[in-house]
Amino acid sequence: MRTNLVIARSGRGSLHPLWLENGADRNWDLLLCPYQETPPDSDFPVPPATPGQKWVGLNRLLNSDARWRRYEYIWLPDDDVLADAAEISRFFDLCRRFDATVAQPALTEDSYFGFAMTMRNRAFFARATTFVEIMAPCFRRDVLERVLPSLAETPTGWGWALGYIWAKMVDYRGMYIFDAAPVRHTRPMGQARSEQDYAEARREWVRSLRQHGTLPVKRTLFGCDESGRRIEMSEGTFLLAYLGGYAYLIERDPRQLFLVSRDQLETPAMPSQRKRKAPGGPQAKRKRTAGPRGWWRRLRRAMRPAQAPRRS
Repeated sequence: MRTNLVIARSGRGSLHPLWLENGADRNWDLLLCPYQETPPDSDFPVPPATPGQKWVGLNRLLNSDARWRRYEYIWLPDDDVLADAAEISRFFDLCRRFDATVAQPALTEDSYFGFAMTMRNRAFFARATTFVEIMAPCFRRDVLERVLPSLAETPTGWGWALGYIWAKMVDYRGMYIFDAAPVRHTRPMGQARSEQDYAEARREWVRSLRQHGTLPVKRTLFGCDESGRRIEMSEGTFLLAYLGGYAYLIERDPRQLFLVSRDQLETPAMPSQRKRKAPGGPQAKRKRTAGPRGWWRRLRRAMRPAQAPRRS
């Protein structure tokens, strides 16, 4: 029996048939959890489609079908991730080599992305992190058993808080993004279908973070080269290497320098459900401090494109 399992929440446009190409020697099986009629390529019979968002369907499947408990690692990617059988096998090999608790492949340079830290960092082979994105998380079996109840905490199925909750549940240990095994995310990041859906997903995100006492921290703790040698976050050379690994992103969009640095250096506050005040309102009248947050605001303003002068 193969030692790893991929479970795809799949639809009509799913890319999972491409995952199986040239896969005679793959170390993983494929199980589909369709939300609509889907290409039938799979190692198991395809169950009837059940509508709903990703984590509603996966929560139902994982609680009703025990086959996943036979495997060492279980990967839960979106169906718009592009990779071949060998690339997925390599990812699982790295999970085992690093004894990852929760992990994900990095995203290729031409991917659509929501968080820069999930993109491939060219300076490293692998990175220990405090965050793995819900787009393509992979779990060691015992860890998936531990975090499984958290899937029921997202009635919307969007699951925006899950990555942060999982991180806290494993005490931020053994979490990796593997830059040496990137996959391509082929579609723009999913958007809520309406303002109402977005608002509800955000309320759920804030509520879940507060219930778990979890901050939305996205930070790389150390990077590794292929031999396994670490560069710790506290080392003087780390930040320079880390930012250098994202030079391709920063060259495309200089604002990424601020965003990548902010995630790495600043500890975020607990999010609020309240909307930000309009400029000039009561919030704007509060005295600003000279602390690091003010420093980053000034940096961000300095990086904004210059506006053309007004004609007199």
